[in-house]
Amino acid sequence: MSTEQTGKKAWLPAATGRKGSTLQPAPSSDAAPVTERDKHSENPVPKFLKSCTEGSDPNAQSPTSGARNGNEEKPVRVNELSSRICYQQSCHLFLSFVLLLGNGLTNRCYGLKPSLPTIVPDQPFVVVWNAPTLRCERAYKIYLNLNAYSISYNKDENVMGEIITLFYHYQLGYYPYYREEDPVQGGLPQNISVQRHLNRVAVDIKRYIPRPFSGLGVIDWEAWRPLWSRNWGKKDIYRRKSVKLVRKVHPCRGEFYVTEKAKVEFETAAKEIMSRTIELARIKHPDGKWGYYLFPDCYNYDYQSNFHGFTGECSNIEIERNNELHWLWEESDALYPSIYIEEVLKSSNQAKKFVKGKVLEAFRIAQMTSSMHFLPVYAYARPFYTHTFKPLTLTDLIYTIGQAAALGVQGIVVWGNVDYSKNESNCEILKNLLNNTMGPYIINVTKATKLCSEFLCNNNGRCVRKNFNSDTYLHLNSDSFTIQVEESGFGNQSYATVTGSMSHSDKMKMKADFMCHCYQGYSGADCQRSNTGLISSKGLKLTWQWDWCTLTAISCGLLFLGHL
Repeated sequence: MSTEQTGKKAWLPAATGRKGSTLQPAPSSDAAPVTERDKHSENPVPKFLKSCTEGSDPNAQSPTSGARNGNEEKPVRVNELSSRICYQQSCHLFLSFVLLLGNGLTNRCYGLKPSLPTIVPDQPFVVVWNAPTLRCERAYKIYLNLNAYSISYNKDENVMGEIITLFYHYQLGYYPYYREEDPVQGGLPQNISVQRHLNRVAVDIKRYIPRPFSGLGVIDWEAWRPLWSRNWGKKDIYRRKSVKLVRKVHPCRGEFYVTEKAKVEFETAAKEIMSRTIELARIKHPDGKWGYYLFPDCYNYDYQSNFHGFTGECSNIEIERNNELHWLWEESDALYPSIYIEEVLKSSNQAKKFVKGKVLEAFRIAQMTSSMHFLPVYAYARPFYTHTFKPLTLTDLIYTIGQAAALGVQGIVVWGNVDYSKNESNCEILKNLLNNTMGPYIINVTKATKLCSEFLCNNNGRCVRKNFNSDTYLHLNSDSFTIQVEESGFGNQSYATVTGSMSHSDKMKMKADFMCHCYQGYSGADCQRSNTGLISSKGLKLTWQWDWCTLTAISCGLLFLGHL
């Protein structure tokens, strides 16, 4: 379905289109093979064996790991682990119970913590451009006119700026990784000097963010994952090299001992470098929304092996693995999951399920931290299918951008690399996509989310689906609104306008399908009640909403915990 030109009736997403996506992104999903990903899922607790060499220390560190490993966790006893697992499972069940509580009790309460506004004032949902595309204008006189479509972007359309700053692995500190079989910066997180790395991080942050910063701060580290069990496929090199490192120190030990010790050393080092890097970033720019790209993820790529039976839901083992990353969620100001879709999912219900699964897992994580507010979720999306330059169909724009907005994310980050503007042809493809489908659709959704926030939430919250499984969207009614895209007389610039207002039936439908997720400091079905509260160490208001939903959740939670 294409954009209505001047004078035509309102452009609205309703039809199903077909087209496809882009070149291989720097941020990539890296789908897990179904047979590989659970290979190391159930590692028993290591019972460290006696050394074959008298006098050797079974807890000795690899020589390259240095003093940084002096604080390594000691081997966990089986009974201690059992208690820990029991506690984690109980907490997970309780958190899931609280998340779903409101759905069963009342339409106006999910039991969610209060939300935060977006980085753009008075916009409950934002679309942020994160692609270096200024070359289209400067080299080929092709104007993308992002501001015409309510898209927020950095000055000169850079990937680093006041709205969003994305750090790739070579731009922040001394990130260790392997290039084929060759180590870079030591190759493994166990091999680097953390202090030297942090010193460099401080220099890089000052270089790329010289001014006060309150935008999205995203760290894109994809070479390895902090959980041992998730380094499958090409990332298995980090497990193999870690085992080899331990084997040099303990040549007589059995395979089980060496593997378990390598796992502990790798995960301890990975945790330290990731947590201390984001901690330093938050210290340098405390108003930024710092987080790691692709976190959280739940690797719901089952459609690759069972397309028709695909549900999109995250597996229990991946949910538990995300629970193990609680330390990362505690350090994060925002979550940046990816909702890139492959061409095989084009315009299918599987695409919709895939995106919903990822967004809802991000919501589960956003709720479970010790923060007094719901962590902001900004989902990374692409205007093209993964690893191609084929534009998304209108249907898939709805399943990605539209569905994420209806579920209640703060925003969408549209990512792209230099290939978007490498030649005139690519710039034309991008401009046509923005003019004909993507741009008008973004206007549609951002305007609808704004109207819903005004009507239902008094501008003090954002609208979310009452039923996460419904097919309701925040769209303008084509009988009430007109969206026009016009070409100006200067160059090939485009301008978009929206005219119209919501009818009574529009408002009633919106009220029937959506509810408010109030911003911190407000409560009530319409977010009109201003709460008194305390101020946290971050300067955020800690609100206390003792409505009956909260009291019921606490009461049920205490009863649940009492039976453990």
